[in-house]
Amino acid sequence: MTQETEIKFPDHVVSKVMDVVANISQYPDVPVLIFVRGIPGSGKSTFAEFLNITFKTLGRKSFVFEADQYFMKDGKYEFDVTQLGKAHYWCEKNTKQHLHSGQVVIVANTFTRQREMNEYIKAAQDKHVPMVLFSMQNSFGSVHGVPDETMKKMSDRWAKIDREIVIDFSAVPEVKAIENDSE
Repeated sequence: MTQETEIKFPDHVVSKVMDVVANISQYPDVPVLIFVRGIPGSGKSTFAEFLNITFKTLGRKSFVFEADQYFMKDGKYEFDVTQLGKAHYWCEKNTKQHLHSGQVVIVANTFTRQREMNEYIKAAQDKHVPMVLFSMQNSFGSVHGVPDETMKKMSDRWAKIDREIVIDFSAVPEVKAIENDSE
């Protein structure tokens, strides 16, 4: 028996997501680039995984890429600021590779300004890939121990981007462990 995590988002969030997913699912062979942006602790990773599971449930191949994944070593997060450029390059490379394979790619990074997304946008535009942008406007606290000063700098340079879909949990999502008897 294993334990899994079940995440229940507020109904207004699920409704927004399902509208987007339903629209994308009408075109099963079209690659799509989905951005999930927000400061650390805003729920980017959780929301990106929710999108990923939703697409896979509907039979669409989808992948999540985050610069933070680069810092995962043997299941442990080991951040090294000197490797941040490499981490973002790794994320861009994987995103482009999977987009060109015709899949749904969800990229979840801070992206405080649009220029931080420009390489991804250019790659999508070059291949006529539709894009969707979710902006996480929540504060659950950084799981990676990002210093308060760094968080403030990110918040101060945050720029709204046209046509972003704002995800604001009016309450913390319900997270609970569920038992899985499938093993």
